[in-house]
Amino acid sequence: MERILIAGCGYVGTRLGLHLKNEGYQVYALRRDAKKIPKELSPFPADLNLPSSLEDLPKVDSVFYTAAANNGSAEAYQMAYVDGLRNLLAYLKPSPKHFIYLSSTRVYGEHNGAWVDEETTPAPMDEQAQLLLAGEELVRKAKHAGYILRLGGIYGPGRDFLMRHIQNNHESISASDQTFTNRIHIDDIIAICAGFLKGSFSPGIYLGVDSEPTNQAELYGWLAQKLHVSPPQITSGASPGPQRGNKKCSNKKLKDASYRFRYPR
Repeated sequence: MERILIAGCGYVGTRLGLHLKNEGYQVYALRRDAKKIPKELSPFPADLNLPSSLEDLPKVDSVFYTAAANNGSAEAYQMAYVDGLRNLLAYLKPSPKHFIYLSSTRVYGEHNGAWVDEETTPAPMDEQAQLLLAGEELVRKAKHAGYILRLGGIYGPGRDFLMRHIQNNHESISASDQTFTNRIHIDDIIAICAGFLKGSFSPGIYLGVDSEPTNQAELYGWLAQKLHVSPPQITSGASPGPQRGNKKCSNKKLKDASYRFRYPR
């Protein structure tokens, strides 16, 4: 039985772990609070930023690094995507066959609505994006088959922030018809990650997004209609907010590798 470690077993990691367990893998779930780990998984209570807690890591065949920052600060990103990752890599012995790191399309920065893919040079707009790239570099330099999955905005069961935001602020919310959003359903993330284990994809960087980038005004308008609230005010300028940039992300590399999206749009 192949042994899998999911480091930072939160929203994505928990759902991935349960899927892999059902597929017959032995799944170790690393998380500070073991009480939040489902009983179906093998808990490994540890803090990625406390190296001594990683001394007794189990020997595993593959690792998924699904840790996320506790908040949007640069300090939180440093802890989650660089320091914690570096600590884990130092204590993994022997080196696993596969190491999968979940990154973000945020690393691409501003492209004025143009298409980007895995060959596009990242252009971080802030320190947080630079730290995501620093984590990617650690994975590339490690001694294992490394996979980097740059994810768009995640949606699915339990991820209803955007719907609540529109519902609660519909009288004042605005949306840009010039800013594109790139998203992916949690079920597709799980299926892609499972494909990495099964050798369906060669090691390297992949863009984890669906097939249809949508401008913010169209997305917000559609959600407002489904939620039966007033439509957003449409703005023609770029959307304010976190420095994520404006681009259309291509998933052609995944589709060329014969991956079929559960939620293509």
